[in-house]
Amino acid sequence: MTLLQACLNGNRPRADHPAVPITPEELANAAQAAVAAGAVELHVHPRGRDEQDTVEPDPVAAAVQAVRAACRGVPLGLTTGLWTTNGDAERRHAHVAAWQELPDYVSANAGEEGFAELCALGSNSGVSDTTGSPHRRRTV
Repeated sequence: MTLLQACLNGNRPRADHPAVPITPEELANAAQAAVAAGAVELHVHPRGRDEQDTVEPDPVAAAVQAVRAACRGVPLGLTTGLWTTNGDAERRHAHVAAWQELPDYVSANAGEEGFAELCALGSNSGVSDTTGSPHRRRTV
């Protein structure tokens, strides 16, 4: 089985290319285009007001709501990279625990501090999967 997952923006700033989607509306538009091109899953990096990756609950909720409205039924994953909290694993866990809008899965980087705790947190909060690698999904 071939699975095409589209990562809509990654950890790239708009300075890398003017078309990098940053806002929830831009993410929704990019999601629609990716699904139209054949993607069956989406992965996004929500952004804060400063346009930096974040796991803070409000920007996460805005991104999840916008992409879900644009692409109903398409599995949606989010980053949980430790860089989203400037290396503070406890702050990352607090933000993820406060999410009101949940993705279908999150990517969890196995080499980062707090990896196991993050996986447990995702599982306990209702997130069905974590991906430790872009090529293998591990259900928790």
